[in-house]
Amino acid sequence: MAFLIVGEQMDFWQIVGGLLILTGIILFDWTQFRAGLLLREKKEVKEKLT
Repeated sequence: MAFLIVGEQMDFWQIVGGLLILTGIILFDWTQFRAGLLLREKKEVKEKLT
């Protein structure tokens, strides 16, 4: 945040850390989205069979 607000310079490891955090957030969100799709598909198949 200091980079955006104050204009502080970021070094290489801060950029790498920020990218790792963003990657983790994206992967977590994607897995939650995928799990929701799988549950929805499973429910639809179960409804078709009954």
